[in-house]
Amino acid sequence: MLEALCAASARLAAGVPTGWFLVCLGLALPQLYAVLRFQLGLRRREPQPAAWPSASVIVPCKGAGPDLEGNIRALLGQDYPGSVEFIFAVPGGDDPAGPVLRRVVCERPERRAAVVACAEAPRVCGGKVLGLLAGARAAGGDILLFADSDLRVRPDWCRRLVAGLGDPRVAAAFSAMLYLPGGRGLAGWLRLAWTGWGIPWLEPLTSLAGQSMAVFRKDFESLGVARAWASSVSDDLTLARLCRAAGRRTRFVGGAMPVGSWSGSLRQTLGLFNRWTAILRVYDRRIWLAGLVLTALKWSAAARAAQSWSALPLLAFMLGADMLCLGWFCAAAARNVPGLFDQAPPLLRRAPFLAGLAAPLLWPAHAVNFAYSLIAPAIAWSGWSYELQGPDRVAAAAGEAAATEAFADSSRRLAAAALSGAVLGWAYWPGRNGLAAWAAFVPLLWAVAREPGARGAFRKGWLFGAAGTMAR
Repeated sequence: MLEALCAASARLAAGVPTGWFLVCLGLALPQLYAVLRFQLGLRRREPQPAAWPSASVIVPCKGAGPDLEGNIRALLGQDYPGSVEFIFAVPGGDDPAGPVLRRVVCERPERRAAVVACAEAPRVCGGKVLGLLAGARAAGGDILLFADSDLRVRPDWCRRLVAGLGDPRVAAAFSAMLYLPGGRGLAGWLRLAWTGWGIPWLEPLTSLAGQSMAVFRKDFESLGVARAWASSVSDDLTLARLCRAAGRRTRFVGGAMPVGSWSGSLRQTLGLFNRWTAILRVYDRRIWLAGLVLTALKWSAAARAAQSWSALPLLAFMLGADMLCLGWFCAAAARNVPGLFDQAPPLLRRAPFLAGLAAPLLWPAHAVNFAYSLIAPAIAWSGWSYELQGPDRVAAAAGEAAATEAFADSSRRLAAAALSGAVLGWAYWPGRNGLAAWAAFVPLLWAVAREPGARGAFRKGWLFGAAGTMAR
């Protein structure tokens, strides 16, 4: 029996070109390196400064979410040895977050905390960026720490991030947020998998996560961060771009990783990923292009496996590498973040490595995300829509309804172009599929006929060709 299985495996492997296995190996090794570096970063202990500089914690808030009160209390409970102040920025005086913030701040009179209102509308930059800028103007600390309002930090969060700036080559220290998976839906697990896939790459690629980051005020000013943010939607990718331009590094501080909960639907989760990927295309083409190529190779392997059993080892290798890397990440994160899997089923609480089984969910999610980033006319974010024409050019900001409708229309045309390419590629499969080519171009022509500009038509044609190539 064992000899028969070995012989069958050898026959299957013989049908796969050696070049494909080299490609798979070339993709898997960097992923394993990134996860290994992430695990070593979790164990790294930053040297403590002789004198702790003064710090200002700036938190933009909008809306009174269910976890807002607990998150703010966790921020105010920092055990930072030096002087620290807290500045909470809200968009206008009537935002629901204002009363909650003022009540929690009043409960801690020993803390230097203030709530500032930013009445300016986000016309040429993101709404979150406006809150960050308002907080930075009111801050008086030597170090500026920025945090989102939907995360729960540890008592030593501030101290660890400040210690991460001890190396003079480091311009910004950060710690990405992990999402607590719970419930029966796939949305929370998909978000954990999506973020777990990208977090290990942030420091090696000199990028960072804006959910939780710190920078010296002098570097904030010398790098021109405020000026760049004033015409930007992305705070973190813009800061990372400025760091790279100045030849400075970013430092991932694993010991300060905050957590957050996510109760959104699967559609909302995919919409969130779409927005992130569209912003990535504008603000960091390196990471976006690498992810696009990787996603295309994965789906090409899936198409080959669907055409011939001999390509199954190729597909199994790619899926196995993805599950191994994600499982390794989740196991390392669970040891570093107590309670990360408390809401998960008992088996996963005992063996967090099994969370890597969620990796195949990323294949269709990434395909949708990168396709959306190619054709999205605008992104919808927290009640506003933003048309991005470049890293420092936000053409317009209006109500979110316009972006939602534009997204729905673009999604229909995107699906039609991709369907055309897939059907045409299927026509070349073994068997009598030639008749499929007779109707393959109909959805593409419908999508292009309804396209208002030449740029959009070119993108639809490119997507059609890419889908057809992968399907073949």
